[in-house]
Amino acid sequence: MSKFNKIFAAVLSIVLLSSMFVGCAGGKTTTVTKTATNTVTNTKTETVTVTGDTTTSTKPDEPEVKPLVYPYTVQDQAGRTVTINKKYERVAFSSVRPLPATYFAVTGNIDTLVGMNPSSRSAALASMFVILCPEIANVPTNFIVNNDTNIEELMKLNPEVVFCLNKNTDEINALEAAGITAVGLETNGTDPIELFAAWADLIGQVMGEQNRAKAIIEESRKAAQEVKDIAKTITDKKKVMFLYRDEGGTLQVAGSNLYSQYWIETIGAENVAKDCNNVTEVSMEQIMQWNPEYIFITTFTKCQPDDLYNNKIEGQDWSGIKAVQDGHVYKDPLGIYRWFTPTSDSALMLKWIASKTYPEYYKYDMEKEVRDYYKTFYGYELSDKELNMVFNPSSDAAYYVK
Repeated sequence: MSKFNKIFAAVLSIVLLSSMFVGCAGGKTTTVTKTATNTVTNTKTETVTVTGDTTTSTKPDEPEVKPLVYPYTVQDQAGRTVTINKKYERVAFSSVRPLPATYFAVTGNIDTLVGMNPSSRSAALASMFVILCPEIANVPTNFIVNNDTNIEELMKLNPEVVFCLNKNTDEINALEAAGITAVGLETNGTDPIELFAAWADLIGQVMGEQNRAKAIIEESRKAAQEVKDIAKTITDKKKVMFLYRDEGGTLQVAGSNLYSQYWIETIGAENVAKDCNNVTEVSMEQIMQWNPEYIFITTFTKCQPDDLYNNKIEGQDWSGIKAVQDGHVYKDPLGIYRWFTPTSDSALMLKWIASKTYPEYYKYDMEKEVRDYYKTFYGYELSDKELNMVFNPSSDAAYYVK
């Protein structure tokens, strides 16, 4: 049993829970209209189609939460109608790396998780995830080879449902042909908070779980609005760059159409790599031309700030870059998962990057923010050692397959 479960009663008392699915009598299909936030945009009214044999009655002022009736259908982020035939007890995640941590935030445990991506595992073993949920260390990853799903190896794990990238149509078709329910998820988009919300909502629907991450999502949206309000008062657009990877002769930056754009723009700064699309390989000469004032290094690379400060990388000279000269090179934190991506820690990432770039505007005590957040939403009190681990992640977390 994970430590995360201890707080669910307290968190759920804050959030108004409503029935996710409502059945109808006589084996007919009923379309139920509800209001929920489960897209990458805004709260909207949507319909959920449920098929089954049951009779449901609710009082207007006291909505009842009835047991799910199988089968029912959900719409995945590949635009497919997916039939959910049972309460799944064996779940795997293939190509969307933050999903195991998202799953944990939604369900409060990983009791049904039988497989995940190796990159998800490397992050978990160097993060708070393995402390909150030690069994994550034993989840198999060998069915992923060079970031491709080996269906034969996956079948040995006997998964009942596999969550994968919505663009991987060959994988989705192969899974369905093997009798495994496949659910596609979207990773495109620049707003990590709303993308996390969409993932959490879909996982909750597929697993027949009330989304336990709702309070986290509300807190993230609150933090985003707070930061945006302060950003409106900022006129000095600091030049910021995310160094995505720097190793093996590969120098990559995070450009537009990626989470980096959201983090930088939201706090009131400028992304020097905004003309680059997604993750882009660049030269040292290009970075010299940009001359960023702040550099944030992701946990997808083993590179650390010290490597730039002391010019440890062969063939690169960082000594003339303003961020290096001023001591403004930082490694992204690693909490439940990599903070660069959509996670249940996104509220903290936004406050952290804001306070690093504009400490005169964003006066967050990040040690206190992180301690309070973990106590509130994960029911866990961080030790000094664990807090240091969050803010100074090991290079071992960097295992990454293109």
